Amino acid sequence: MTIAAFLLTVCAAALPLRAQCADGEVFPCGGERVQAGGLVQIRWAAQPVADQRVDLWLWDGESGVYREIARGFPGAAGKYSWSVPEGLRGKLFRIRLQAGQRSWMSPSYFWIVGAAEVPPAPPPFPLPSSVSIRPNPSTGEVLLEWGLREARLVSLWNVLGQRVKTVGPGKLLSPLLLQMPELASGLYRVEVEFTTAEKAIGWLVLLH
Repeated sequence: MTIAAFLLTVCAAALPLRAQCADGEVFPCGGERVQAGGLVQIRWAAQPVADQRVDLWLWDGESGVYREIARGFPGAAGKYSWSVPEGLRGKLFRIRLQAGQRSWMSPSYFWIVGAAEVPPAPPPFPLPSSVSIRPNPSTGEVLLEWGLREARLVSLWNVLGQRVKTVGPGKLLSPLLLQMPELASGLYRVEVEFTTAEKAIGWLVLLH
């Protein structure tokens, strides 16, 4: 396994469950745990492809291959019921929607797991112990989201335990745009400290 593949695997394992996707994003949009052998409703913004047929693909980041889900499906439907293959497992999956020369991808990775591994449905807002990071992996700019709480400090830590970037202290609200062109490729812990002294943790992979 390459270093990049290892970092992607670690990052996928640390992704929090997303409470909901942003408007227009392909669903699953990242962090979900999908049950093998079950039905998943893939969703997308119908308006841009209302007069086109679309192809749906599953990107498997662990094997580096696309798996066909459906071809020539009406884009205006905006959704497709996908029967997840029974024997499929992994942590680096994304959905690709193809319409002619244009394509859209799930913003981040989701898991495909067995029935015993599927957790309860997520709450309507991210838990205090989780941070949504998009896109992830990133080339140097991400959007951090942690719900409605006010934060005072955001810190990035490298794998050596060194704090390499801070935003604040001050009044910080979600969502927060974080730019890191000066940081090297690698795995980073994102730590959001709230005004109550509680902390939320996320993991970010930078790939330059």
